[in-house]
Amino acid sequence: SQVRPYADPALCSKAVTLAVALRMHAAGMVGFCSSCKAELALFAVYKKLGDDGRPVQRAVWDMRRVNLLFRKPPFISMASPSVLGELDLTEEVTRGRVLYTFQGDVPDFFYRLRTPPLLWPFMVLPGISAEEFRAYAATRGATVTLPQGACFLCLVVLAMGRTWAPYLAHT
Repeated sequence: SQVRPYADPALCSKAVTLAVALRMHAAGMVGFCSSCKAELALFAVYKKLGDDGRPVQRAVWDMRRVNLLFRKPPFISMASPSVLGELDLTEEVTRGRVLYTFQGDVPDFFYRLRTPPLLWPFMVLPGISAEEFRAYAATRGATVTLPQGACFLCLVVLAMGRTWAPYLAHT
């Protein structure tokens, strides 16, 4: 592939990858698979200030190579601020009525959606084997049981960066 994935240099060391993977495993975001069809690259972007005043980052997976292996998803219409310009707020329409609005957000929504196991080999975390991860987890007091045949650590939730993510999340 002509696409060269971007990974944050600070997240490329094995020690950092293992630590991030252990945190993700505890959150149910990673699992194991027996084959690797594509590896992911991870970087982070600023999300907001946390309650403690420190920056909170959003994990983003560079999935451009993976996305090239699948057909394009169907179009999905999503709301944007432009719809506000289409509201008819003339007196004729609003007379005697009250306009209510609602806004909501499900925290970490994509990461709450599990992908089917047949996709896991396309979302392998680079540079560490399942056994290396199990051994590292043990040094941190965590018990990880590897399924039979598990060779790779993989993302098992819907990833930001996947072209199918908005479609799958909204259907």
